[in-house]
Amino acid sequence: MNKIDTVTAGLPLFETPKQLSDADVKAIIEYAHRMRNEAIAAMIKGAFASIKGAFRARRTARALHQLSDSVLADIGIERSQIASISQQLANGTYSPEAVAAAAPVIGLAAVQAEATKDDSQPELPLAA
Repeated sequence: MNKIDTVTAGLPLFETPKQLSDADVKAIIEYAHRMRNEAIAAMIKGAFASIKGAFRARRTARALHQLSDSVLADIGIERSQIASISQQLANGTYSPEAVAAAAPVIGLAAVQAEATKDDSQPELPLAA
C-alpha cells in the first residue's frame, strides 16, 4: 500500500466506487466555467463602478463649486463640505440629516431658549 491508500482507507467517501458518466463530467465542467465567468464579470463590473463613481463625484463637486455662497447656504451646505458631500452622493451614502447634524446651526429657537433662561437667584428676605 502506498501512503495515499493508507490515509484514505476506511473513509466512506473514498471507498465508494466513482460512477460518473461523461454527462456528469461535462455538467461539472460547464458549471465551473459559468462560475468563473460570473466571477470575472463581477470583478470587471466592480472596477468600472468605482471609476464611474469617481467621475460622478468629480462632476458633482465641480457643479457645487460653481455655485455662489448664498446659493450654497440656501441648499444648506458650506463650501468646505462639498468634497465629502459629492463623494457621499457618488457612493449613495448621502444623508441630509447627517450633514445637518455635523454643522452646528443656531436658529431662532436656540436664541429664544437662551433669552428665556432664568439665571436669577431667588430673593432673600431683608435683614431687619
